[in-house]
Amino acid sequence: MSAPNILIVFFAGNEATEALALVIAEGARAAGAAVRLRRTPHASGADATAYDPPTVEDAVWADAILFGTPRLFGSIPSELSLYLDGLDDVRLRGALNGTFGGVFGAPDAAQNSGRSTVLSLYDRLVALGLIIVPLGYSHLAPNAIRPRSDEDRAAARRQGGRIAAVAAQAIAEPLLGRAA
Repeated sequence: MSAPNILIVFFAGNEATEALALVIAEGARAAGAAVRLRRTPHASGADATAYDPPTVEDAVWADAILFGTPRLFGSIPSELSLYLDGLDDVRLRGALNGTFGGVFGAPDAAQNSGRSTVLSLYDRLVALGLIIVPLGYSHLAPNAIRPRSDEDRAAARRQGGRIAAVAAQAIAEPLLGRAA
């Protein structure tokens, strides 16, 4: 069976979102996936990052894409929204049809906007033609700067492993995934 390609795109407005992305990547790699971690740059350009910014080519490469965001006033950060908007041309070509998608998020310690920010991403995934692979509420980290419990980290690893397993199955059963 071929290894699935997993793209993890996140906006790290807080350390918890990045920490979740890293643990999700661990889970996907443990399930045999090739993983690309990409962080959307801050609009201010003030932060230096160890990650390449996400590209359209990354999305086309991926069998599954996970989008991560801090929970900010019930809306995703503009930087992540701009990346999603930039995928419109490949969406129109159908290049993302059959690609799996998921979301994860962690709150900003100063905010308590609940799960609405993360859930709002599902509409964007549907618009792109992605097949949503949910994990459930267990992927939402508590109000903390970093995922602090073993349970939080286990849920993030499960999410990475689950989307990798679903994508691998789709590669093995082409009717489930992308059209050739």
